[in-house]
Amino acid sequence: LVLPEDYLFFMNWSNGLYVFGLDILGIGNERSDLIENINWEQKKSNNLLPKHIIPFSPVGNGDFYCFDIKDGLKDGVCPVIYWQWDYSSPNDYEYLADSFVDWLAITMNEMIEEEE
Repeated sequence: LVLPEDYLFFMNWSNGLYVFGLDILGIGNERSDLIENINWEQKKSNNLLPKHIIPFSPVGNGDFYCFDIKDGLKDGVCPVIYWQWDYSSPNDYEYLADSFVDWLAITMNEMIEEEE
């Protein structure tokens, strides 16, 4: 499994995060495990994700924030996309950010603004 370096660095710091309703899956985390989630979404769910779409943060209703590793990692990172289970396809989804760190900064800033 190919994962972006910025996500792996974050996992070394927290191994998952739940804040303001945002759930970032950890690796081997009992409550929310990335590997178990990938296996379910790519092999068992009703709407299977393509192998190059790695769901790392559930949004609800089967939607996810995901890594798109279709083109591999560039400088250790990959784009973050929004996968909508009833709308997205392997070639049609919403692009959100160039990297996990960029996505996390944007997302946290939006959440803080909503709380103010």
